[in-house]
Amino acid sequence: MSNYSPNSGGAGGRNPPVRPVSRPSPAIPADRREAVIDELVNDEAVLKAQVRWWAWDAQDCAGRLAASVANTSELRAVFWVRLAGVLIDIDERMGRQAWDAMLAELPQVGEGFRAELRERAIVALEQLRHLFSQEELLYIEFQRDTHAHPYADTYRLKLNAEPTWKWKRSKIIHASVQVALLRDVMRAINQRYKEPEVEAAVDFARRAWLALSNVHGAILPLTV
Repeated sequence: MSNYSPNSGGAGGRNPPVRPVSRPSPAIPADRREAVIDELVNDEAVLKAQVRWWAWDAQDCAGRLAASVANTSELRAVFWVRLAGVLIDIDERMGRQAWDAMLAELPQVGEGFRAELRERAIVALEQLRHLFSQEELLYIEFQRDTHAHPYADTYRLKLNAEPTWKWKRSKIIHASVQVALLRDVMRAINQRYKEPEVEAAVDFARRAWLALSNVHGAILPLTV
């Protein structure tokens, strides 16, 4: 498990996902197989629509904040959740195998064009991520967590029994972060702004809007 330090720089590497322990599963009865296949096809369509609209909503919220069309607490909350969702969930779920599976479903598309579509999507996600420092990525994750959950217990300071400082596993930088250091990062970024709750969202939205639009454009042909 990698640990974050303020001098590590860059957006951080990825740890390979932990493979879950496989358990025997009962066979699907023959009379249910067709219905299950229909359900799987429908689930895949729902997933693609969710990814497509999430990416669209992220760039739309960023655009409205960046252009000062609106700046309500509701819009800011949605922006943080959508931005983190692209950087964490979509970026993680849409690994190269996932892209290959989607591309395989595209009818009458040559291998060269498939590779081009995949690379375009991967590059768009990487370009979005590299707009932000590790500290700023942690800030995005913090904003997502505090706007999406009524409690933020993982950010509370406490000493363990040893005693040692409490650590939090960050999904956005794929590393463990000491909570005391994490709180210092949040405080330092908030000090950039006179009104952090309002101005931070606008700043991050202005920096991310074009890249989010590129992500949406790259994902669109893979999720229709």
